[in-house]
Parts: sequence; structure tokens; C-alpha cells
Amino acid sequence: MSITKRNNAAKAALVTAALTIAASAAHAGTPYVFMAIDTTQHGTDILKGQYEEAIARIRQDGASDLGFSESTNLCIAYTKSGDTTSALESCDLAVDIARETNGMRRFAHAIAPYNIRRKNLDLVIALSNRSVVHATAGEEQLALEDLREADALKPYLRAVSKNLAVLTESTAR
Repeated sequence: MSITKRNNAAKAALVTAALTIAASAAHAGTPYVFMAIDTTQHGTDILKGQYEEAIARIRQDGASDLGFSESTNLCIAYTKSGDTTSALESCDLAVDIARETNGMRRFAHAIAPYNIRRKNLDLVIALSNRSVVHATAGEEQLALEDLREADALKPYLRAVSKNLAVLTESTAR
């Protein structure tokens, strides 16, 4: 998939949907928030709680060339399906793609300014989602690192501040 195609998929990420997830036993009953890309059919599957269907659809449609929305939604679907290893692989890919496309945006928009809130949106979504996977796997320090980086990018997304508050509260116990 070209960077342009990934970038367009990432722009579609401006419309996200929050999903709450109950954390691991260490955080039982504590809601974290995922951000799914709901502008795709697999995003719709995730919103409906059809995680296996979303995984199958993504794997069938884009098995060899996953973009930002696919890897982001796989991160969520695998987590909700209990496959932490695959979830982290998908989250890592989403972070890598977001970092790559953010670099291209900075280059492409060096001449024409653009909305600073949107600049890092994809990366913030990917980092926040990966933090949820880390938190639910009991890896609080890694989750905190991702959330601090996401928060420092000033995305103005409630999910980041909510996840940071939940994690901070749960680690203070």
C-alpha cells in the first residue's frame, strides 16, 4: 500500500469510535477506551462486537498489505478475542505506519500549514490503543510510556486522557 493510500486511510481515522474494555484481573472492572476506525466494514464489525469476523475480513481483504485502519482494528479485534501477541504485533504495525505517515505529512505540509491537532492524530490513536493492550497484559510501565507520548502530542482526544487517568489510578493502588 502506498503512503498516499495509508495517509487517506489515516485521514478517515478522524471519525473514530470508542470501545470500552474491561482490563485484566489486576485492573478488573476498570474501563479503558480503544479507538476503532469505523469508516470501514471491519470497523463496523468491531463496533458490533464481531471481532472474529473483523479479523477474517481484514485477513481476507488485505493479507499482504495492511494499512493504518486495518492494523488499528486488528489490534482491537485481537485484544477483544484474547490474542495479546497478535494484538501487540498489530498495534506495533499501526504505530510504525502512523510514524511513517506523520513524517510524510510534515514534509508535504512544510510549505502549507495545516491543523496541528490533526498532525499526530493517527500516531496518538495507535499509541493509545497499544497502551490498552499493554495495560490489559499487566505491562503498566509500557502502557504508561505510550500514553505519555500520546498525551505529549496534544491530540485533544478524550480517550487518551481517560486511559491515562485509569492507568494512573490503577497503578496507585
